[in-house]
Amino acid sequence: MSQLTASQLADHFDPQANLDHLVRQGLYRGGLGNRVGTLRGALGWENLPHEVDMDDVPVRGKLPQWLSGSLLRNGAGKFDLGADHVEHWYDGLSLLQRFTFSAGKVSYRCRFLHSPAYLASQGDGRLHHRSLFANPGHDILNGEQAEFIAEGVNANITFTRIKEAVIALCDHPMGVEIDPVTLETRDLYDLKASQPSDPGKVAAPGHLQRDYKRGLEYSVHTCFGPSPTYDIIVTDVATGTRSVLNSIPVQGRPSIRHAFALTENYLVLLQYPLGTDPAKVEAMIAGDLPRAATWSWAEETPVKIYVVSRNDGSLVRVMETDAMYSMHNVNAYEHGDAIVMDLVAYDGAEHWGDYVLARRRSGAPLSTGQLRRYTLPLKGTGKAGYEVVSSQTMELPAFNVGRHNTLSYRYVYAAGQRQDLPEVAYNQVVKADTASNVSTVWFEDGCFPGEPVYVPRPGATAEDDGVLLCLVLDSRSRTSFLLVLDARDLTEIARAQLDTFIPYGFHGQFMGEHYASI
Repeated sequence: MSQLTASQLADHFDPQANLDHLVRQGLYRGGLGNRVGTLRGALGWENLPHEVDMDDVPVRGKLPQWLSGSLLRNGAGKFDLGADHVEHWYDGLSLLQRFTFSAGKVSYRCRFLHSPAYLASQGDGRLHHRSLFANPGHDILNGEQAEFIAEGVNANITFTRIKEAVIALCDHPMGVEIDPVTLETRDLYDLKASQPSDPGKVAAPGHLQRDYKRGLEYSVHTCFGPSPTYDIIVTDVATGTRSVLNSIPVQGRPSIRHAFALTENYLVLLQYPLGTDPAKVEAMIAGDLPRAATWSWAEETPVKIYVVSRNDGSLVRVMETDAMYSMHNVNAYEHGDAIVMDLVAYDGAEHWGDYVLARRRSGAPLSTGQLRRYTLPLKGTGKAGYEVVSSQTMELPAFNVGRHNTLSYRYVYAAGQRQDLPEVAYNQVVKADTASNVSTVWFEDGCFPGEPVYVPRPGATAEDDGVLLCLVLDSRSRTSFLLVLDARDLTEIARAQLDTFIPYGFHGQFMGEHYASI
């Protein structure tokens, strides 16, 4: 099987590009350095033993009576396929989850997404699609290559909703429609605004941005070719109508980007030093190289920031900031003649190498990001600067998105890592107050939380008047529970106890009668 292990990764890149950024640890200042974490949390990177149905999940504490609706979660649930396996957390086959709340009770269901990637692997336990670190499996004894599926669409990141369709998403211009109640897989869902000659030449971010007031959703597709472009895609979520707002020529190398930012009048996309080698794209599309083998890190290259008008698609300005990498934007808004943009930042691209499964299962230290607030001047020629707005390291950020997306806001919620207690996974929930720079945490020894999802109380006027829903792995009982926290002070309200552990997931969305994030 043609795979990239952590130790072999640099062999697939230009050695002049300092590609050890993808695997080295301790680069991030303020991080864990070379300290090794305990292995208590490694269980979260193992296969889910079986799909689960629990009609009445036992609850400790008391769920709010007003909490009504469903939390949908997406993430990796299967890593070992049988004959083959994947080597990176982000390549795990998608596991869909649903917690449904009603009258103080909660039910739970999880199902594997029956994507083309999953269905092909079920037949023979082989990898048939191009993933981040691996190519389709090769049978050494028989000299046979597994059949290559170009559009595996392992949609394991998050969800969106267009018209009545709920769609699982990944870093691909195709999604997979699902039934949000049964979690059954329906069909592939095309998210492109046009049909390029080769769909494999288009990359899309896993995270879309929604304007809740105007009913519009935005994406940025990277179109490879002799003259690469960033295509700004706008979708009317009520009708499904999709168009290209503008095609922005790439200045330099196309960047590896998982998210971007939106304000009331602008779209902001960042071009990081982690970029794609255009000469290797064709080999990747043909299935001869994993995706990561086309990447390289340019050590001293600054981040290029593109600011695009949402009104007419024009490129308002391009500015720079110091080299860094970010997986997740938090929020952005306009303030005077500038844009304020919050994101979780790393000084290098070590985050990608962190999640090679061999590293996570062996106790390698985990880098966690820094919450930074960047100020982007809309006039003049100034460089974008930043300030650090929390002393806590964090990842998987969330906020009151339904009320404050594209607008001024105060609170960021995230999973984090205690600096005095290294672990192989996130081990606390963080609330960062961007006004006071004071952070609050929830911590329980031996427990490993994922992304917190904010749900407001009906009629709430305060930004943090609601609850956080967070799936937590308990290494002591080898099970998982859904943690319900008061979003104001992170005190525990209740927990719903599952009868098995659930592998670490990525992102969740809430769908309810009084509130929905999609």
